[in-house]
Amino acid sequence: TPCAGPLPDEGEPIDVSGAISRSGDRIDISDLSARIGASTFDGDIIVENGLSTGSVTARSNDISSVAALALVDASGAVNGDIRLSAADGRQDATVDLTARDFQFETNTVGNVDIDIAARDLFGVPQVDATVNASGIDAGGVAVATAQVTAKNEGDTTRFTADARLDDGARAVTAGTLRATSDGFDARLETLSADTNYGDMRLRAPATISRAGSVTRIDNFDADVAGGRITASGTVADRISIRSTVSSLPLSIANGFRPDLGLGGVVNGSIDVSGTPSDPSVSFSMQGDGLNAAALRSASVSPINASVSGTYSSSTVRIDSFSARNAQDLDFSGSGTVPLSGPGLSVRLTGGAPLALAERYLAERGTRVSGTLRIDATVGGSLSSPAADGLFSISNGSVADPLSNLRLNQIGGVAGLRGDTLSINRLTGQLSGGGTVSVSGTVGLTGALPADLAIRLSNAVYSDGETIRTTLSGDLAVSGGLTTGPLLSGRINLLGTEITIPETLSSDANLLDVDHVNVDAGTLRTLRRLQAVLPRDDNNAPQAPVRLDITVNSPNRIFVRGRGIDAELGGQVRVTGPLNDVRPVGAFNLIRGRLSVLNKRLELTEGRITLSGSLDPMINLTAQVNGDDIVAYVRLTGRASDLSLDLSASPELPEDEILARVLFGKGISSLSPIQIANLATAAASLASGGGGGGLSEQIRQGLGVDDLDITQDKEGNVAVKAGKYIQDNVYLDVQAGQSGGEVSINLDVTDSLTAKGSVDTDGDSKLGIFFEKDY
Repeated sequence: TPCAGPLPDEGEPIDVSGAISRSGDRIDISDLSARIGASTFDGDIIVENGLSTGSVTARSNDISSVAALALVDASGAVNGDIRLSAADGRQDATVDLTARDFQFETNTVGNVDIDIAARDLFGVPQVDATVNASGIDAGGVAVATAQVTAKNEGDTTRFTADARLDDGARAVTAGTLRATSDGFDARLETLSADTNYGDMRLRAPATISRAGSVTRIDNFDADVAGGRITASGTVADRISIRSTVSSLPLSIANGFRPDLGLGGVVNGSIDVSGTPSDPSVSFSMQGDGLNAAALRSASVSPINASVSGTYSSSTVRIDSFSARNAQDLDFSGSGTVPLSGPGLSVRLTGGAPLALAERYLAERGTRVSGTLRIDATVGGSLSSPAADGLFSISNGSVADPLSNLRLNQIGGVAGLRGDTLSINRLTGQLSGGGTVSVSGTVGLTGALPADLAIRLSNAVYSDGETIRTTLSGDLAVSGGLTTGPLLSGRINLLGTEITIPETLSSDANLLDVDHVNVDAGTLRTLRRLQAVLPRDDNNAPQAPVRLDITVNSPNRIFVRGRGIDAELGGQVRVTGPLNDVRPVGAFNLIRGRLSVLNKRLELTEGRITLSGSLDPMINLTAQVNGDDIVAYVRLTGRASDLSLDLSASPELPEDEILARVLFGKGISSLSPIQIANLATAAASLASGGGGGGLSEQIRQGLGVDDLDITQDKEGNVAVKAGKYIQDNVYLDVQAGQSGGEVSINLDVTDSLTAKGSVDTDGDSKLGIFFEKDY
């Protein structure tokens, strides 16, 4: 009956023809011809009383269409003949097949030739066979060649197998299978493996025999790279098999899968009991110095572990489990693990060093220390586990060289309930002073939704070069951590020092060095150095953090260095993603001066803005009015790289402007000494000279916010010092040859200021000032 139709998924045609008839227990399939995609099958088969006779011929350049019908993933060329015969109640068969470029699931075979003649397949097989294969990759084990032979000699079949792996390892086995009156005797005479990681040998021939309904395993005793594996027992209505492992080095497995990188030694025993339909297994295993490539990549040192328990009815029951190593990793647990369905219940307690997380922060060169403690229960099922427990961190520290940030004495407690991590308390102290604390929740599924509160209290931050600030405030993190969370809130700057570098930086061309035969310690050091070097890879995060932060500092933002001594204040709202920050607002000049040689220039304008970096943009202007000129000295750019700009009305060359500013006359009227001083001043402004020097050291020693030495037109010298006694109250004291004066500024609002003063002569002043920028 011919039939035809397309293969639904592949669109390949299926053509089948033949005749099928049945008479009692006999089924006849004759003139069978089937074409499925690139495969054809022809033959005739008779099935009677469970035995088959006939033949089938297969011709296929690609069996993928046939495999699709069987719902498996396979491909390759398969060609050959299968002949079946039945005599004296036996099922006999001959097979002659070849396969090329064969693939099944993830396993592949380059070439295989199979030639088998077998008698009594359903009883005690007597086989003459030759199988040759090459180019095999099975489960990650790469086999160059494999050969299996079987030779029938009367009632005995002698078999051998020889496999050579790509890495040079070799495995060989040989033995006999002999039929008896009520079963068989199988004798394993040779079982050996020679690898670069150790060898395996049978200590003596092992036997597997069957008599009636009883199968017996005797004398399986193998030496494995100096360790030992034994097994013996029986299988009948009840099972009784015991196997032991003594000093077994796991490295022997690397001869077959080098990528595993296993290490350590295992001891233990396994006992199998119960019935064949429902076996029970009890086990007790101990491993010393256990290691693997995956553990080494996570910087985990060798582990000593033990486990004991039972298995029955598709459920593993762990009586006890423990794992420890020299890094203070220490876990123990027990519980029940169904291999399918609900009922999972495992209790896990212990701790691990936080340093194990450093491998995930290696690109930044971040160092982590401390201990993570866990007390948790895992329930649900293997396919859908649910955890519930407590986590705590103690004696933690984090040092991040890229941000020059270090947190010490980190400690906290978090709870895990289902797929939500609740941080009850997580605090840390900054190395420069102050604390930071975090609380809230983080979802552990999807985009990792977060709802976190961050509090900063008198936190001191310094980038080590330009900025030092003390800040407090409250921030919040909301949204998915993997999809661009929002960081929002308000930060109050309690005091900020921006130090202008006294010398300009310059780039140096470093020698290219190739490191040969680097040891592990040196390699780690080189990676950390590479991590903190500047990079220009333009790799922005796919979902950067979004900002909505108000930075408030009505005063006490001091800019010092390169002759600058200025104070600014104001408020800035920072919005947008981290890779495209959009600030609104600025910090504006309150008071300040610029000193060049012995010339004091009062700053008339000043502004600091933020532009996506902790290195702020600075714009300072000093205006000098002369008899016939108005000159402007501007310092602009980032704090780490300010540039000088001189301009005037009317327009003049820069050296002429500088001469007018410093000496009040044109360059043509300067004396030779003044010209030399002019050159010194130009070089000082350009290269960063003219720092605070001794006066800056005195100011820091006195603990005041401002210290200035002034001189009036009569040549009288005075010392002036100022300090904030509250956030909005500034006290100014001046003492000199002509007397002294104390003044106080009270900032009522951002625009309204009250000022008062009293001098040594008893005169006092009081005023209200309103100022607004447009």
